Amino acid sequence: CVGCVWRGYDLMTPLIKAPTTVQPPDTTILNLQLSQEELLANMHKKTRYNIQLAEKKGVCIERAGFDELPKWYKIYQETAARDGIAIHNLTYYQKFFSVADQMPRSPEARLYLAWHEQDLLAGIITLFYRGQATYVYGASGSIKRNLMANYALQWRAICDAQQAGCVEYDFYGIPPQPDPQHPMAGLYQFKVGFGGQIIHRCGAW
Repeated sequence: CVGCVWRGYDLMTPLIKAPTTVQPPDTTILNLQLSQEELLANMHKKTRYNIQLAEKKGVCIERAGFDELPKWYKIYQETAARDGIAIHNLTYYQKFFSVADQMPRSPEARLYLAWHEQDLLAGIITLFYRGQATYVYGASGSIKRNLMANYALQWRAICDAQQAGCVEYDFYGIPPQPDPQHPMAGLYQFKVGFGGQIIHRCGAW
């Protein structure tokens, strides 16, 4: 229990576990107060290799304008269908960027798209706020997955976060354990491969 005194009353407020934890309690956070060489050296060798592979194969990362959200959303729908996840409609994500753009003291939202020749391969949305960057949404199409565009996207966002003065990059959500039977086991391996510190929080109460 947490005790508090309010208007002369001694209140004992029990903490009760929320029926649903909306935000993921487990994550991995990358320390951006290292050089890029140190960041690369701390990554899993496969992650480092895939970043270099994407660059070698000509994957181009673009920081896109909000008007390109429909392109991103199309491949986000592919991701949802492939992985069996629920997503909002396009209007939700447009509102997401609109609020971030117009409200004072709000996080800066950024959209990054990965292209190869004329093909859109993948895209991510990140937030930059008060020294912390947070990866919040990711989408990848079904073509040219062997070019490892998702690795190049994260590396570009990490480098941009450093340049923007961020000291941490939060990958925002992993399974609680490295269980190969977990439906998100691949996501776990992808995110922890960047070498961050794994954090376990108590969830919503």
